[in-house]
Amino acid sequence: MAAHLGMDHSSLYRHVKSRDEIIAAAADLAVADLDWRAPEGDWQARLERLSDALWSLYERHPGLAVALREMEVMPPAGIRGFAEAVAQLQTEGFRLEDAILAVDTLVNALTDCFIGWQRFARPGFDGESLADAMAVHWEKAALSDGEHASQIRGMIAVMRGSPREWWLKRQRLILDGIGCLKD
Repeated sequence: MAAHLGMDHSSLYRHVKSRDEIIAAAADLAVADLDWRAPEGDWQARLERLSDALWSLYERHPGLAVALREMEVMPPAGIRGFAEAVAQLQTEGFRLEDAILAVDTLVNALTDCFIGWQRFARPGFDGESLADAMAVHWEKAALSDGEHASQIRGMIAVMRGSPREWWLKRQRLILDGIGCLKD
């Protein structure tokens, strides 16, 4: 990072205390760039927009999802965005606790899903992606368990499918559940 800024490491550490502080500052800048606010639409449309913007942010900034998951302190822009999303749900009739639960559930599920798919895409020792290696393992299980072969192969299809499409199905399930919380 220091080279990218045109300085050496010692100069960089005069301004920050640690690598974690650098990552936190970079994450704060990235999250502040998150474009999710929509003046119109119901609560579902707003949460869909938040979810879509967050997925796109993670795609634009490789490693950000993992960095945010591992941070001890959430960047100020993340805290502010979380509070704004909760406040929007409150204006739509959600109780504070339910609005917090809704936003927290959606953001955590999206982040975990994104990180999981990133992990699936990484090549292993043999150059094959983890998803491909796991699919082979699951196919062996399908061959040995005829009673559940169709269910096992159904999951193989998910592993070989589109990460974003799978997330959108999970999002729909989560939003339907959130709808049960609305007063």
